[in-house]
Amino acid sequence: MQIMHSYSDILSEIEVIKTQLEITNSEIEYWYLSGDGAHKFGANASLIQVGKLVESRNKLFNRLETLERARTRTEKLMERFEGVEYKIAYMRIVECRTHKEIADELGYEEQTIRKRWSRMKCHEMATDRMKIE
Repeated sequence: MQIMHSYSDILSEIEVIKTQLEITNSEIEYWYLSGDGAHKFGANASLIQVGKLVESRNKLFNRLETLERARTRTEKLMERFEGVEYKIAYMRIVECRTHKEIADELGYEEQTIRKRWSRMKCHEMATDRMKIE
């Protein structure tokens, strides 16, 4: 299940980077587009800040592109997993499906899917503890 953790980390980092891009874009707007920063601190300070922000934004875009490719590759790999546990994990984590939706698609009772998911989570926590110790 390590791949599920990695996938989850990728998704989290993508969201963080998107938020950072929004903040960076609003700062660029402040320093350059609206002119507020230049008016308050001067044109030279504004140009320096915009230069730093554009460089930062480019790095964020590059990282986001890398993570999006990793997300796509990971999803393609997980689609090929076999076994009910992997299918359940894929549907829960990647497709964000409910236990009922998974049960309907796989032909199991919802309670069976709940129990298997619970066992998988317990097993995952136990193996994580063993790695730490």
